[in-house]
Amino acid sequence: MVNKQILINKMQGVIGFRPSDNPDLPTLNASNLESRSGYFVNNHNTVNLSWLDSTMTYAEHNETQFNDYLTRLQTESITSVCNSVFKRFDYLDRNLLYRYAMNFKNNVTLPSGFVGEKIKVSDEKNIAFKITRVLLTFSGTGDIDLMLFNTGQQEPIESKTITINSTSQEEVLNWVVDNSGKTYKGEYYLGYNTNGLTVEPFARDYENSSIESCYTYLHTESVKVPNHNTAQLFDLTLEEGFSEYNGINPDITVYEDYTDLAVQNEHLFSYAIYLDCVIRCLNSFIYSDRTNRDERLSDDVVRRMLIEVNGQGGEGFAEIEGLKPRLNSELEQISSELEKLKKGYFGDTLQVLTL
Repeated sequence: MVNKQILINKMQGVIGFRPSDNPDLPTLNASNLESRSGYFVNNHNTVNLSWLDSTMTYAEHNETQFNDYLTRLQTESITSVCNSVFKRFDYLDRNLLYRYAMNFKNNVTLPSGFVGEKIKVSDEKNIAFKITRVLLTFSGTGDIDLMLFNTGQQEPIESKTITINSTSQEEVLNWVVDNSGKTYKGEYYLGYNTNGLTVEPFARDYENSSIESCYTYLHTESVKVPNHNTAQLFDLTLEEGFSEYNGINPDITVYEDYTDLAVQNEHLFSYAIYLDCVIRCLNSFIYSDRTNRDERLSDDVVRRMLIEVNGQGGEGFAEIEGLKPRLNSELEQISSELEKLKKGYFGDTLQVLTL
């Protein structure tokens, strides 16, 4: 599983376009001129900037719009290749922290300071988790400032002010914790400061209501930090266990994340992205309203482009390997190479961490 938006942002510039000698064509910006792989789309003998310029919807487009168009072509190719390679969902676990029924009867008197859940991620490489939502059970009304800390920085990596207006409510978060940012591994703390609160959590004191779920590759523990009252990470030596319920019940999904693996090995994807972008350019020539309306493409040119994309074979025809078959072969090769790299990340067999 990968974060496709991060891949798009990180891989932009892995391929590019060479500038044209034609002074009438728009000047390319630095982003479109960059090619870390050395693959330039218009190095292909059937792709040129003049024809790309002619395929844009409006004839009176400006330089910025043309550059945006080229950037969009690259983005679409990166997305397409990543979708083809990372087709499966690598979910390992998903559960609410507290699954059993609770009784809305008794309240918890909170200590002054920070209260919340400590989440420790296994040392296994590339394990990620997502807090999709949190269920809140509080008595009274008012705001809590929910924060997610990592021990790698002082400021919260995520935060949200939540207005409590019901004894039981759901708040959607979709907070992703993976290896793509500046914090990874270490320990995480999901919670809030109690100073000035006008709400109190209900106690989980009914039968099995206080039993916490066990997650694959995660360990959770309720904690408190007495007298902490700022939106900064606390002194870790002051952390204590907390046996009472804090009112927050996160819904956590655990999965294998290969975003960093892909970003650090972008060279594996570069040729496939190049082939996909060339195909997109040729298709834009063939199916553009402007080029067809202006009759710039003869039937012969269209046929040659279609052969270039799809290939040609059969009795009476010269065998020509098209760009699409080459792309499909390259995608298979990428998948094969990634499986080898994954073994270095996870070993030959799946290991289950027990805590």
